[in-house]
Amino acid sequence: MKWEAFECDDCKLRFALEQDPGDEIEEPSCPGCGSSYCGPVEYCGPVDVRMAEQSEERSPLHEILMIAGQLPAEVLKDINQRIGDWLATGGKETDEYIEQQLRFAQKFVQS
Repeated sequence: MKWEAFECDDCKLRFALEQDPGDEIEEPSCPGCGSSYCGPVEYCGPVDVRMAEQSEERSPLHEILMIAGQLPAEVLKDINQRIGDWLATGGKETDEYIEQQLRFAQKFVQS
């Protein structure tokens, strides 16, 4: 499985969808605003997540994806924007900043 990154043309929310390599990529709907005008993010290609799935520990990004359905759209949009900006400027998925975003999401779900 691979993760494909998208950005909504309307609200600029960045999000990822898991895709089978052999499947055709369908035009996704934005989880933030519901728009169907979303395209692949140019600077961020598919990310192979097999290593993350095989490890005993889950990555902070995976944990955020697991609780994303419990977050209001505005909170999810904010987290996605922050993480997208971080990664676009050279940050890594394993940086403390991503863990900080996970803690923010977890606290919001718990409240």
